[in-house]
Amino acid sequence: MKILLVLGALVAAVASQGGLPFLTPSEVNRLISDSNYVKNQINCILGKAKCDSLGNQLKLAIPEVLGRNCKNCDAQQAANARKVTDFMRNNFPAEFGQILKRYRIRQSHSYGR
Repeated sequence: MKILLVLGALVAAVASQGGLPFLTPSEVNRLISDSNYVKNQINCILGKAKCDSLGNQLKLAIPEVLGRNCKNCDAQQAANARKVTDFMRNNFPAEFGQILKRYRIRQSHSYGR
């Protein structure tokens, strides 16, 4: 994403498990390619801007995705989380660090069950 979690920009519909965002790989790619949208989602997550429905879903998903390494995610959700997290870490390291700090998360590197 040219910005998320983002994370990651992650969603068009919500999966039944835990209300986690669920997107197809092509939807994730489309969302992360829109830098303005990604920046809006980051600002939402960091409490710097108003959130849309995806931003609100992302804020709810962050503890599961980053804090619990997506333990309740299905395979596609875990793959999306990995893609968005890697994107954020590589392209927006300062913002990614702020998200981790805001949610008091120590990041590990495994996803899914």
